Amino acid sequence: MADYFKLTGIAFLLFFASAPTPFAQSQWRYELYHSSPDGMRQAFIEQKSIILGSTCSTRLQFNATQDHGKHRTGMLALEFTVSPMSSIKGFDFEYFDGPDAPVGAQKLMRVTVTKGGRPFVHELSLGGFLSDEHVDDGFVFATSNLTRNKQGRVRKVLDQVLHGAESLEVAVIDGKDHTIVLSATFPLTGSKTAIEELLKGI
Repeated sequence: MADYFKLTGIAFLLFFASAPTPFAQSQWRYELYHSSPDGMRQAFIEQKSIILGSTCSTRLQFNATQDHGKHRTGMLALEFTVSPMSSIKGFDFEYFDGPDAPVGAQKLMRVTVTKGGRPFVHELSLGGFLSDEHVDDGFVFATSNLTRNKQGRVRKVLDQVLHGAESLEVAVIDGKDHTIVLSATFPLTGSKTAIEELLKGI
């Protein structure tokens, strides 16, 4: 999704690329980066998942920043990280990589939030980028909307998470072969406190 890169800017992406992301836990966590000029917030969970037949490290992360004047626009973002890429055969990561990626505005991310056994499906445009050295051979799929957009897709997903949802599945459809899908399902137990901190005052 080209707008993700245009709206957040190179500095925004480099910051997240430089943040340590070890896959060592399976509970929800919240972090605030005081060193960031925008006060970046993160709520995330990490786990092992079976991706196209391979055991991978996966991370579901929500990011939030607030508006700061006219030139710093706050963003809400959802990131889905998989590692190692080399173990996943047949999926075209390059189709999603960078601001000029072929994916463009195609809605090839499907987020399914399940509440009371009922699935709520969101189809989202997205972008992607290579992760940093702290995650060996990793790739990050990302989608976002303006923090001020109360009807944005990421905001709607977060609202559902806060109101009793049990799980969230992220699925990314291959750009050239739509029968190939990367997906992982994350538990939402224990997520409420982290998400409330993420959205405080936003």
